Amino acid sequence: MPSSSIPGSTVAPGPGPVISGSGGAGNNTALLAHISDPADAHPATAIGYAGGPVWADLSTNPAATVEFQLDKIVTDLGGTAGEAKIGTSAYSIGSVSLSAGTVLGRLQALVLASNHHYVSGPTWADLTTNPVNTVEGQLDKIVTDLSATTGSAGVDKIGAREIVVAPSLITIAAGTLRSQLECAFQSRGHILDAGPAWRDSTTNLADTAQDFVHKLISDLTAGPAGVGFSGASKVGVSQRSAWLGGRSNPGNISVLEALDKIIVDLGVASVADDGSERIGAAARGSDLDAGSVASQLTDLSARWGKLERANLWTNTNTVEGPVGDTNPIFVTDNLPTVRKLVWRIRAQTTPTVIYTRLYFELSTNAMILTHNAGWNGTAWAADDTAEAATSVLWAGGQTTHRAKDGAETGSPWLESAWSYSSFLSTVNLALGTNAPTGISANITARNGVINFQFAQSAIGSDTNPPATQGHINQLKAKNTPKIWGSVQTGLSLSILDGFNLASVSYAGQDLIVNIQSDFANANYAVNCTLQGPSGFPGVAMVVAKSAGSFTVRVYDMAGVQVDITSLLPAYRIDFVGFGVQN
Repeated sequence: MPSSSIPGSTVAPGPGPVISGSGGAGNNTALLAHISDPADAHPATAIGYAGGPVWADLSTNPAATVEFQLDKIVTDLGGTAGEAKIGTSAYSIGSVSLSAGTVLGRLQALVLASNHHYVSGPTWADLTTNPVNTVEGQLDKIVTDLSATTGSAGVDKIGAREIVVAPSLITIAAGTLRSQLECAFQSRGHILDAGPAWRDSTTNLADTAQDFVHKLISDLTAGPAGVGFSGASKVGVSQRSAWLGGRSNPGNISVLEALDKIIVDLGVASVADDGSERIGAAARGSDLDAGSVASQLTDLSARWGKLERANLWTNTNTVEGPVGDTNPIFVTDNLPTVRKLVWRIRAQTTPTVIYTRLYFELSTNAMILTHNAGWNGTAWAADDTAEAATSVLWAGGQTTHRAKDGAETGSPWLESAWSYSSFLSTVNLALGTNAPTGISANITARNGVINFQFAQSAIGSDTNPPATQGHINQLKAKNTPKIWGSVQTGLSLSILDGFNLASVSYAGQDLIVNIQSDFANANYAVNCTLQGPSGFPGVAMVVAKSAGSFTVRVYDMAGVQVDITSLLPAYRIDFVGFGVQN
């Protein structure tokens, strides 16, 4: 028979729910199943709750079903006011006591505890008080008190115990931080014990701090009143780096001795151990390698130019000379016996070396430029005896060109034995009020003589020969053309080619030729020719002249003027002019 879950009771079958004790006889199968079988149990919504006590915040718990009350408990405690419904007992620790109440009240008390519970305290060293305050307020006051810089400052509030300074036993009495700082500042009047001697054995006796410091300065700034009495003699130095070249610099000496050693080391002048080898020198571009002053001096002696000695220059060198147009860059005052070789350049290397040379000739005061010809002291000699030799001589206002054929340079030749020569005199080439009377040039060729003469005494003065004077192979100012041209007429007037032409234009049916550089007057000659189309014979004539222009007119064979401005096909007029120009 199933038993009840209620301790000490049983359920027996019968006509109705009967519960009997241990001695009961009845049973009820249905009631037993209702109690012990979950499938037949009552739901919480069907079980009544008779109501209960209120929460700590006095919220009530009225009668309801079990299901409703369980949900209400969760809702009440899970809401934003849940902490007000839970009660707490009284609590104390040290001087802090918390009365009984709710969890909400306890939390509020803990928050408020940060703003109280500092019950005054001792005074600062300057007797500034620390009254009752909140914890936060008191902490702020401490920072403010200690950071003050005016009135009762922070150093006045901090205490300090007595300080005894060894070995002089200087005592700083207990007091505030300010009083000890002031005492320390005034300690310059305290006595300092004697100290070690300087490097030169000068002693440092016991003295006040201030006087001791003054003595240090005086000792170190003293001048060389005598041997061992300078400031540098009192300071010691340790071993220093060795000189370039290896000479050592030992320690355990004074600064004065170290300085003296520098002077002595740099002043050594022996060949194997001189001062210049101890001084370093950086590289100077690509000219001098890095090393010592000695190594660079050696390099200069071996590879660089030297006065009054032969030098081989293998790179480009620039010589500016002194400032001023009248100051020479190079000066040679030694006169040559015959002619002096001033400069030589190699002009050819293969198959034979040939030089171009520049000479100064004493007898004619001439500069001579030669190619493949060198003066050997008595005669000219070719570098390559199978090549021609040439020479140009400038002397005063004269220029002379000379040459020797390649077949003639096999052996040296005298100055008078140049085979070919041409002579140009420019001594009279001058213009102005004091100009000389003429200009002449003579060219002597192997097969004859051609003579050019241009006579002119001054600007604007014509001294050409008379018109009736005869000449043979002579070119004069009057017999050289001054203007020529070839002009296309018709609708498109144009200059085909010419010399000294300014422009061409039409004047009616005539052609006007304008000269760029005028003749001296209108007494010049113009020769015109006409080239016309087939079937149109005619002649071109000059009908008017001035110093700066002339007029050309075209006639047919019947003597009637032809309109060259519109004729098609067009005419071509050629002309040349001779005469005197200023």
